[in-house]
Amino acid sequence: MPGGTRKWYYITGMVAGVIVMGVLAFKLRYLFDSGLSWAAWGVPAGAAAGALGALLYDRRRPALVLGGHGIRMAANGGQGKAEWQHERPSIGGVGVDDHDDSVEALLVWSPTGQVIRKESLNVPDPEELRLACERTGLPWGRPDLGAWGPPPEL
Repeated sequence: MPGGTRKWYYITGMVAGVIVMGVLAFKLRYLFDSGLSWAAWGVPAGAAAGALGALLYDRRRPALVLGGHGIRMAANGGQGKAEWQHERPSIGGVGVDDHDDSVEALLVWSPTGQVIRKESLNVPDPEELRLACERTGLPWGRPDLGAWGPPPEL
């Protein structure tokens, strides 16, 4: 997932935490008879709680794992159970496309050019995905059906 998107998770979590803690502290200020001292502990506590919530969410979200075996989407940041996976021989290409409804989607093509996986919720940065595909030897982009090439190395 792009770093900018992850940054917004943390910022949104912190802002939401500050708002919730601020409202709770404001509502409960008469219970503690502390006037406006709620802001002294409510804002930092809310920011810390929001950042912790964003960190826990970030660690548990699914991640794309590329390797010599193929490609898979796994829970817990790529360390958990696979939600879906495609073995290397069944992959003709991997890429990010946005021509359909102008929404970016991760696409996995078969060697015949058919889309075998379309994932629009967990779309990685296209440049990072291209570099990862080159590193692992997975084909990048839509397969060229007219070109001949040797079989992939296993």
